[in-house]
Amino acid sequence: MADEQSYHMGDTRYLETAAQFLRDEKQLTYTAMHLQPGQRMLDVGCGPGVDTIALAEVVGESGSVDGVDTDSAMVAEAERRASAAGVHDRVHHRVADRFQKGRAFLLGDAAHIHSPVGGQGMNTGIGDAVNLAWKLAAALRGGTSALAETYEAERVAFARRLVATTDRAFTIITSRGPRARWVRLSVAPRVIPILASRKAVRRLMFRTISQTTIHYRSSPLSVGAAGRVRGGDRLPWVPLDGADDNFTPLASLDWQLHVYGDAPAEIVEVCRQRRLALHVFPWQDTMRRPGLRRHAGYLIRPDGHVGLAEPRADAARLQAYLDERGLR
Repeated sequence: MADEQSYHMGDTRYLETAAQFLRDEKQLTYTAMHLQPGQRMLDVGCGPGVDTIALAEVVGESGSVDGVDTDSAMVAEAERRASAAGVHDRVHHRVADRFQKGRAFLLGDAAHIHSPVGGQGMNTGIGDAVNLAWKLAAALRGGTSALAETYEAERVAFARRLVATTDRAFTIITSRGPRARWVRLSVAPRVIPILASRKAVRRLMFRTISQTTIHYRSSPLSVGAAGRVRGGDRLPWVPLDGADDNFTPLASLDWQLHVYGDAPAEIVEVCRQRRLALHVFPWQDTMRRPGLRRHAGYLIRPDGHVGLAEPRADAARLQAYLDERGLR
């Protein structure tokens, strides 16, 4: 309709509106940073240049601000605005279209900017950090750098899906016009409570917002399938007899092998030789419900995702997986 407008993350109107809303908080941030004339600043995720222009005014003619963004259209708009504001000589924008280049990595808001709908920004940034941290730690301990090179492949696909999803949600929420208002004021108040009363819907909403459904099945680190669990999936949670559960060992933040049922002697010996933690959980029928398979072996990464899912807990396959990736 003629008067209907929509906002999305590639729309400078949305970002400028958000910047105006957070203007006072941003000024407090600038003050806390103790910015001084002549300093050189880096604005990662610069968008249309709202912050780069503000920072350029603070650092003055003797300073400079470099803006980085993943959206080339945003960079072009930021350049235009910097020129109009008369600070183009000290504001420089660059486009980052990768999460990794050589030994440099982007994560969090530096790698993806999206609507705050659903509160996914912090979770996603933490997920990036966790994914990269254990891989860098392995490399520093003498492991192969190939592990760190899987960071971009694993996180970029999810980031793109997230941006698209929150973008659509924000557009629905902020769209104007009679039809959009009717949906928000008349349809949503009636439909949402009905949906929220259903256990399956609440479970889906929780799993989506908590990001526990994230998987890396297409990653080079993901191999095999056992039961309904595939390499790259998040390890399913199961309660155990007593106070603990199968997530308790994950606190070690290290590679470990889980066997649900009986562990073959060969597997026990390989884990001993490779100093790989082995956790054998006596089989319970409750383990079948989340998709685990009896007597199967699941090699768990430091971030709680399954690297190798081996239906027979085969020692040779475990050794091959570790050797090919320079582990242990």
